Amino acid sequence: TNIRSMNFSAQMGLETVGTLAAFSFSRMTPRGSDRIERVDEQEEEVVLKQIKEFYKDYTLFYSDAIFKNKDYYVIKENGRVVAGVQIYPVRWNIVDFGGKLANGAVRLLTRIPWIRKRISPDELSFLAYDAIYCEPGYEKVLYELMEGVLERTGKYIALLMMDLESDLYGIFSEQKKLGILHLITGTTHADIRVRVIHMPDAARQEFYKRPTYIPTYDNS
Repeated sequence: TNIRSMNFSAQMGLETVGTLAAFSFSRMTPRGSDRIERVDEQEEEVVLKQIKEFYKDYTLFYSDAIFKNKDYYVIKENGRVVAGVQIYPVRWNIVDFGGKLANGAVRLLTRIPWIRKRISPDELSFLAYDAIYCEPGYEKVLYELMEGVLERTGKYIALLMMDLESDLYGIFSEQKKLGILHLITGTTHADIRVRVIHMPDAARQEFYKRPTYIPTYDNS
């Protein structure tokens, strides 16, 4: 919806290849899980192999920020990782929640002391979730992990970003239950735009056919 930005990027030769979806996951009273483990250095190679396999059909995947600050958390079953997530702590000063309705709802809710302890209308401290991993059939375990990490870190909100057409987004659109903040602010969409230089047309078409990996590390 930023027409000036779109026009400028078009002049620079960028083209839209997909749609980004950004949304929150929140729990006002997050439940802990004693099944959560932090990946140690000896396990990183094995876990990274699973993550790369999970994102093998995505374009622009890279793993440089995974395991940053030793903050990749997992849940295992029978010794194998079935759900995983990298976290980055983030703090924003809030100018606008995106519209009059959302701004009014947040300010009304934060008058309640119990909620104000968790959500401030002026400042937001939360986690960004990245490199999300989920074995097929373990979607509920992924939710257990995300909620448990909130409890362990003393946070109530996490930010997620992914390609709207990806299987990963399908997990959250099917499971729903993203929390009260998502009910207020919903999902924000943005164009995924790239500039292709000296690339064969067959390779260029892959950016249209395949989902794009969206790192919250770069966008939060």
